[in-house]
Amino acid sequence: MYTKTFTISGMHCDACVKLVTKALKTVPHVTEVEVSLERAEASVAASKMPSLLELNHAVAQFSDEYKVHEKGTFIAPAHTHPSFWSTYRPVIIIYMLITLLTWVKALLTNDSHVMNVMSDFMAFFFIIFAGFKIANLKNFPAAFARYDLLAAKSRIYAVSYPFIELLLGLLFLFKVQMFFASVATIFVMGIGAVGVINALRKKSVIECACLGGFFKLPMSKVALFEDVSMVVMAIGMIWLYQ
Repeated sequence: MYTKTFTISGMHCDACVKLVTKALKTVPHVTEVEVSLERAEASVAASKMPSLLELNHAVAQFSDEYKVHEKGTFIAPAHTHPSFWSTYRPVIIIYMLITLLTWVKALLTNDSHVMNVMSDFMAFFFIIFAGFKIANLKNFPAAFARYDLLAAKSRIYAVSYPFIELLLGLLFLFKVQMFFASVATIFVMGIGAVGVINALRKKSVIECACLGGFFKLPMSKVALFEDVSMVVMAIGMIWLYQ
């Protein structure tokens, strides 16, 4: 049995540690792996020590940022936990854009009624996020099925989900079938919220199905906030609709 310590670059958080550990354990002959985020190192035990090429090929399947180096040939920078802004910047910017579009539409139409403002916000939310999902339709269904309860059982639902969101967005935008759209939102986003809660409880390392194809974004409580906020707004829409 051989044991060797390698330097690992590109890790940023505990999720990275789990991914690198999982990747290295898939390499032939490797029996044990211990990864340290603080030291940016991985201790690998193997019956036959794999080459750097094999190790790098394994970690590259999860992210091109991960690199394995011979210890002493690469000085890893001191690890600092990324800020909330640096991690979730894409989501924050998208929410700011949705808010701006909602505000501009209210000004242009001179309509600040709370029901219409909420409807416009939900419309832009669904349309924009549906656009990301459709653009990554090749990879989205598999990623979505890792935590969504319905998508895990039905690939048809997983593939259709972006188009369901797009339809809901258009219904809210044009104020058509508002009651149906609100009920559908509660159903779809409610199931999504339950799936996210289950994944968070299990501490699963899952990339965000929506934006993960474009940004290195982990699924987290932010995804839960998105689902729950849409459910709450849909309930508010039904209450105002009556």
